[in-house]
Amino acid sequence: MNTAIPDLDYICPACKGKLHERNVAYECPVCECSYPVIYGIPDFRLNSDAYLSLEDERAKACRLAGRAAESSFDELVDFYYSITDDVPAALAEVYRRFINNGPQHLAGLARDIDQHDDGPLLDAGCGSGSLLLALAASRRPVVGLDIALRWLVICKKRLQEAGLDRRLVCADLLQPPFRERSFAVIAGIDLVEHTRDLDRTAHSLAALVRPGGRVWLTVPNRYTLGPHPSTRLWAIGYLPKHWAGRVSRALRGVDSLRHIQLLTPWQVTAALKRAGLEICTVRPKRISGDMQWQPPLFERVLIGLYRLLCRWSLSRKLLVRIGPVAEVMAIKPRLEQG
Repeated sequence: MNTAIPDLDYICPACKGKLHERNVAYECPVCECSYPVIYGIPDFRLNSDAYLSLEDERAKACRLAGRAAESSFDELVDFYYSITDDVPAALAEVYRRFINNGPQHLAGLARDIDQHDDGPLLDAGCGSGSLLLALAASRRPVVGLDIALRWLVICKKRLQEAGLDRRLVCADLLQPPFRERSFAVIAGIDLVEHTRDLDRTAHSLAALVRPGGRVWLTVPNRYTLGPHPSTRLWAIGYLPKHWAGRVSRALRGVDSLRHIQLLTPWQVTAALKRAGLEICTVRPKRISGDMQWQPPLFERVLIGLYRLLCRWSLSRKLLVRIGPVAEVMAIKPRLEQG
């Protein structure tokens, strides 16, 4: 499915000037910045993510791209974890299962996201492409953005296997290569906890969405009584951040929280309000019982209990406070102040 967006031009994230496409790069004639295109993905980053330097991250992405033609999506994910020494094998297996079950888990949320308006949709922090696959039937233009080029290479392989043509862009959401009000809908699945600054992230989302448009986020809850998504350790968020990191290192062999913000749904909704958005929905994240990769029996029991509790109003309110992940939906007012 071709989802080209002819009126969605890139701008320079440094000076906001119009970019010119030149061979395998985009160049800014104003500030003379140049942004390479790697594996068909434009890279508009001024800085990399917290895990790797820009040079090391591009090298890792190129290494993955070199394996992509001869590998399946699953094989490419396996190769990624084989060359990633800060993810223990036990966690890598959990993450693989999460990735493969992602499209099914996000199916209900994707239907809600796609039912309003017809304009372009931005999947901010698209990662391995779970939401992009869940939105496969969407007729609207869909753009996937992530600061990690290595994951966009994996995402592109996944989309190719599914026969989907989506525009993928490597960029920092805090320094986006898009003009304000470019998107009718923005989704951020497991996004906010990976950003450096919650308020700046909220303001960037509010700037990029059109008046009347919607912002959908999923928010891992610091105060979940169950296992935190990043560490799989129970109730880890109740500890101070530095102690939580030490416990993670002791039990998992690595501090999986070192670059993660421990947030609550209420902190995120407050930031969205400060950015001028109106909160419409806060609810537990929906999880499908249809899974490609089945978890261990104990986890299946927990998922079944969770899905049962999501049926009733009172228990849904409780799950927002002590459950693992919440869904938040906000709208940008049509009449903006000022």
